Amino acid sequence: MAADTPSKRWSSNGHNWIQTQGERLFAIVQMGLIEQLQCTRCGRDFIDIFSTGERQAVFVSVLSFWTLSDEVTERWSQQCPGRRLPSDGEDRLRQITEIRIPS
Repeated sequence: MAADTPSKRWSSNGHNWIQTQGERLFAIVQMGLIEQLQCTRCGRDFIDIFSTGERQAVFVSVLSFWTLSDEVTERWSQQCPGRRLPSDGEDRLRQITEIRIPS
């Protein structure tokens, strides 16, 4: 993965990203190139949006990513709790926008 990808630029805040050698890169028509990140410690999922440099908390489904509320993104971007939290299940229900993965 290139050193200039958002996941390399952003602080991990204790999150330990699954290393996939580019297998979680997607080209999305509306957004351009995005990268999926998942923490091995807390199980939280994010996408990095290359065109804007933003990181967004997401719920991952088979065919899409669902962005979660800004409040969830802010909270999840803080220090990794080091384990899965029961409240994260409720957070994943706070879906805002679907981002379809091209087939």
